[in-house]
Amino acid sequence: MHIQGFEYFLVAAEELNITKAAAKLYISQQYLSAHIHRLEEQYGVELFQRRPTLQLTLAGKAMVFYAWQMLNAENAMKAKFADLAENCAGHLKLGMSRQRTQVFFGNIWDEYQPQHPNISITLEENNTESLLQQLRANKLDVCVCVNVPPTHDLEIIPMVTEQLCCSVSTALLQAYHPETWEIDRARFQKEGVDLLSIQDLPFYLLPPQNRIRVNLDHLFSVNNMYPHATLETNNQELMLRLADDGVGIISPMYLYQYWQNNTVSSTPPQVFPVKNDISTNNISLVCRKGQPLPKYVEDLKLVIRAEMNRYRSIVNKMNAFELII
Repeated sequence: MHIQGFEYFLVAAEELNITKAAAKLYISQQYLSAHIHRLEEQYGVELFQRRPTLQLTLAGKAMVFYAWQMLNAENAMKAKFADLAENCAGHLKLGMSRQRTQVFFGNIWDEYQPQHPNISITLEENNTESLLQQLRANKLDVCVCVNVPPTHDLEIIPMVTEQLCCSVSTALLQAYHPETWEIDRARFQKEGVDLLSIQDLPFYLLPPQNRIRVNLDHLFSVNNMYPHATLETNNQELMLRLADDGVGIISPMYLYQYWQNNTVSSTPPQVFPVKNDISTNNISLVCRKGQPLPKYVEDLKLVIRAEMNRYRSIVNKMNAFELII
């Protein structure tokens, strides 16, 4: 039996639902059932009790134990062979959101590729939920994820925590708060922005399904306030560029992108921390717990963590307050 059969079985054993397990593995239910049936035929045991609900038999529980041992041994062997190989060549699979790939991966590549010129990388750009599913299905080696809860099967390495910021230009404050704009700006610099206090300004909003937008809509709704939205876009870089005409709720990574794309002499956009409890992003490096990884994957993890430290240092130096901890 190919090692993949055991990987499929373990996902089915965890989910105890063929439909959910197949979806998690990105395969059909029939294909997954066929793999399980071949395992049962090969070892002459029944792994699942199928009625009234799917449950592991005693043999199935034993299979879980030994299947994990086999997978860990297989991965340890691959990692060791990769490290022993002269002029180590290999391939790794990295998961990251599309937005974070655009902002960070260029720097990661520039640092990592000269160290490992014979290593190729496949980038999977997706949201955290999808990346974690693929990681558990052994389709990724490591991923950069947001707000991952503790779990028994994954190693979660915290890197940075991002606080959302609000772009409020002086020109916008002067136009809408001509009598108090200087006082407002000084208060924002000291305390951050209470979004309820600027609900009369025009807003740039993220799409309705976005997590930040959902929280923002709830904030205004419970306070019976409905700001005037002049633009709806998922492009936070564009929000920063148009900051003279509207308020945008921005991830600090776009300040980092701004810093990378502009000269040192250019004036950074005017942003302030958001005081309201809308959202913070805990950015972590995630891999499967207990799985040995080749040195070239461990080296990539170090490069990613170094890039996150650089990100934190630069963004916090751009402002008189900390947006990243």
